[in-house]
Parts: sequence; structure tokens; C-alpha cells
Amino acid sequence: MEWKLQMRLDNIKQPKTDGFNVFASLPDMGKVGGLGSAYLARNLKSECVAEIVSNEKPWVSYTDGVVKTVNDLYQLYYDTEHNLLIFTGNSQPQDPTELYQLCKSFLDHIQTIGKIRRLYSAGGYLRQHLTGAPLVCGVVSNQGLKQVLLNSGIDILGQEINTIT
Repeated sequence: MEWKLQMRLDNIKQPKTDGFNVFASLPDMGKVGGLGSAYLARNLKSECVAEIVSNEKPWVSYTDGVVKTVNDLYQLYYDTEHNLLIFTGNSQPQDPTELYQLCKSFLDHIQTIGKIRRLYSAGGYLRQHLTGAPLVCGVVSNQGLKQVLLNSGIDILGQEINTIT
């Protein structure tokens, strides 16, 4: 019997809007990304509008002699007041195939809601030689957005790293 990755999107409510922003992040090694998105989902007037369930894990959980499949759960929350869709979850896919499938499912679904104005994400990384308070740094997907970060007091990430997952 061959195991097959299964991912399911459960649409709970279908918001419609002319345009909205997206904040999408999942727990990383330091859990920064997941903490940020979970905080927004919990503290804004958002409601869960969809869930994505994945059975990617090659192990099972065990409780009182009973095993069951381990599923990862990702939630999409929508805050009408701020026209903001928040994507969060309990883990980050380690398998590239699952990660691509998750991103595709997520992006395909949110495009049915309306026009995506801007997509934000968050994460963290360890800087061995950091002195003083932690810094907020950012990167952009096109040159024209650098000024948006700078105007918000967010420094452009330096050359100390050159790849981001």
C-alpha cells in the first residue's frame, strides 16, 4: 500500500471584498512567525473562515494504547474591520512537496476572496553577535517597496544571510 500526501481545505465562510491585505506566517525554529500570526488572529476581531488539514507526518500519536494519525492544522482568519486575512498554523512543513502544496492551496483559495493588495510575513533568525535590543528587519519582493519598510521604521535586512525559507 502506498502512502499519499493528503491536504484538504475546509471552507467555513467565504468573505468577499474588493481588496485585502494578508499576513501569513507559520512557526519557525524560534516560533516567531507563528507567534505573530497567532497573536493577530487572537487579538483582532477576526473569525476563522477556512482550515487546511495535512497528513504529512510519517508518525502517529499515542494515548492510552491507541494510535492515531498526526495531522497539521492551518487556519485562515479574516478581520473585516481591517480587511486583513491572517494565515497561521501549528507547524511548518518540513517536506518541500507539502510546503508547495500548502502554499498553492492557500494562494488559490485566497484569490477567490478578492484582490490581494499586499502580503506580509514574519519570521526570525538567530544573530550570534547581536548587542542591544533585537531589531526588526525586512525584505521586499520589489525595489519600490523598500521605502514602505523604511517609512515604517523597519531596517532593510543586511547581507549576513542570503537565503530565506
